[in-house]
Amino acid sequence: SGARLLMSTKIDEVTWENPNVLVRGMTEGQGVELSARCAVIATGFGSPLARDFWPVPKQNVLSGCQMIVRAPDIKEIEVFTGKFLGHGGFGWLVPWRDGYALAGLLTRKHTVSLMYSLVEKLQSEGRIEGTEEQFYCRPIPLGTPTTTYKDGMVGVGDAVGQVKPTSGGGIYYALLAADCAGKVIGDSLMANDL
Repeated sequence: SGARLLMSTKIDEVTWENPNVLVRGMTEGQGVELSARCAVIATGFGSPLARDFWPVPKQNVLSGCQMIVRAPDIKEIEVFTGKFLGHGGFGWLVPWRDGYALAGLLTRKHTVSLMYSLVEKLQSEGRIEGTEEQFYCRPIPLGTPTTTYKDGMVGVGDAVGQVKPTSGGGIYYALLAADCAGKVIGDSLMANDL
């Protein structure tokens, strides 16, 4: 259908120049400029493009961290609250694979040190035996901007704060948002009103 996949491409700018969107960046060391009727911004949270279009105030950002832990006796999801997880923070312990669980937390500050404190607490209580692998910490936006679109552009997923408020996961909400965005874009293309 004429689709072209550009690998190793960094997009620096997306602008609306009626009736099209211009996308500029670099691919394989060469400048690239593409023109389209519509662009979907699905960069994840914190990318320069997402920040330019939908800035999130610093106070609306949490930090999440998760580890794989050895925990043969964890059979159901547990949620933890309390000051030991930071102001407004919470943690979890979720069965994962046989003998393993996912331990994690969301908080505003000092995420890594609080994560290690949570793991130490769980170990001292005999809840877990030890750690296997730490996932990277990542910022998670709270709430969505007043709009998730601009002329000729639609934002989906983490780029516009469409995340699960309980864990910061974004895949399910991004898929729902992509489905909605696809319908809106299809209708807009048919109506020639972007």
